[in-house]
Amino acid sequence: MLGKHIFMLALKPSVRALQHFALVLPFTLSIPLCMAEDLRAYTERFPPFNYQQDDGEPTGLAYEVMMLTAAKAKLKINTEFLPWPRAVKLNAEDANSILFTTVRTPPRETSYMWVGPFDPCDISLLKLNRRNDIQLKQISDAFRFNIGLPAFGADIETLTRLGFPAERLQKIPPSGNLAKMLFAQRFDMISGIQLSYAYEARMLGFSGSEITPAIQLKPGLGCYFAFNPKVDPNLYQRFSRAFQELVQDGSIQKLKAKYLQ
Repeated sequence: MLGKHIFMLALKPSVRALQHFALVLPFTLSIPLCMAEDLRAYTERFPPFNYQQDDGEPTGLAYEVMMLTAAKAKLKINTEFLPWPRAVKLNAEDANSILFTTVRTPPRETSYMWVGPFDPCDISLLKLNRRNDIQLKQISDAFRFNIGLPAFGADIETLTRLGFPAERLQKIPPSGNLAKMLFAQRFDMISGIQLSYAYEARMLGFSGSEITPAIQLKPGLGCYFAFNPKVDPNLYQRFSRAFQELVQDGSIQKLKAKYLQ
């Protein structure tokens, strides 16, 4: 009996230790969750909306708007720069994620939950100012010209739907520079958003005003943050509400003004 009593006393510290471990374990396991990001954001190089500085730091109008919104909503967002097809794929696989900059088009409407717009993002055909021979009164007048456009994105959807001949559309991969090719007269016009190509022109040493709209293909449905439709509703609502508050107090417009200078 004495031996049994001694054995039971020896067990007691172990039981207390296990009880202490059981109390501490949930807090220990929760630490990585608290440190993890709330949302992941997938994007591409698309200046001046989203790009990386020479030191790799993210920047751009859309990125700054997103981070300002996240700060107001008290959300942590991790951003990853990828080729656009890869960004689209990861966003589709990751419920709590954002894809940006995303032009809101009818074919995409039900594929995402939207927050924005942070820019109207009118899609136009753009030409060099010196190309006086390009005078377009209606969209069909452009069918005889060669058009450079990104190989992936809303431009292809738009031009194809408008009836542009496929042989006139020169699809350029992300590694190409459409503005540089336009100045080199690789094609007559490029399709896209003027603000983006004005920035590219400045980076090449030209004036942004040398690239001008030839004709608007359609009024912009806007550039947005596109959320995976399975996103946590609470995270989405917090981000959306914070964004609208920043629109109303003029913060978004102040950021845009910086990029238009």
